[in-house]
Amino acid sequence: MKRTIRCYLTTEERLRRFFKSRRKSGVRICVNSRRSAIKVGIKGKYPEKIQGVITRLESALGEIFVREDERSLPAVVVEALKNKNLTICMSESCTGGLASAMLTGVSGSSAVFWGSFITYSNNFKEKLGVDPSILAKHGAVSEQIVRQMTQASMKSSGADISISISGIAGPDGGTEDKPVGTVWIGLKMGDILEEAYEFHFSGNRESVRKKSCIAAFCLVMGILDGKILLDSLKKSKYSKLYSKQYK
Repeated sequence: MKRTIRCYLTTEERLRRFFKSRRKSGVRICVNSRRSAIKVGIKGKYPEKIQGVITRLESALGEIFVREDERSLPAVVVEALKNKNLTICMSESCTGGLASAMLTGVSGSSAVFWGSFITYSNNFKEKLGVDPSILAKHGAVSEQIVRQMTQASMKSSGADISISISGIAGPDGGTEDKPVGTVWIGLKMGDILEEAYEFHFSGNRESVRKKSCIAAFCLVMGILDGKILLDSLKKSKYSKLYSKQYK
């Protein structure tokens, strides 16, 4: 029996270390990097042993960052939104429309994607509806601002789900408190859920921007799959991609 999973926001080296300590688990592991995800093939005689390995991996990386699906993550998001008859909007800063481009690269995304606000400058964030005094006090890369961005974009669009991204992609712009790679992602679903998450990504500018988009899509799928996002993130002690989670 063989099962194939995709792991997001981790590295091949980390996964190989993880599986190296489980050589006696009774399964064979094959790890291959594939674009934005790392593909892991798990083979063995006993389904329960394979499931045990997957469960431990989910515990190490966080459930929402491990998926058993061959499709691209944006394609998974689009289909899930269609199945639940939901729409989504975005407000992007450091990603500059990259998340929107990834989503609209999926055929049929027009059925679920309302649109995106590319609020790259602080002035345009204010035009969206961000409070200038909050912006001056906390800065563009903060929990308070991504929360306001999700609220404002949802109000303007009427979409069911709103995602906001604001961060420091580098190579310049980092500070001691907010180094390069710091990214805040806001997530709102009607009056049911509103959260903000802080991530710390490594890599160059392109890498930080892409990881930000992948993280946003993983969070959306966390909602659509019905998983408890905060609990999932707290489990992720292995990759240590983020330092704080906020209610």
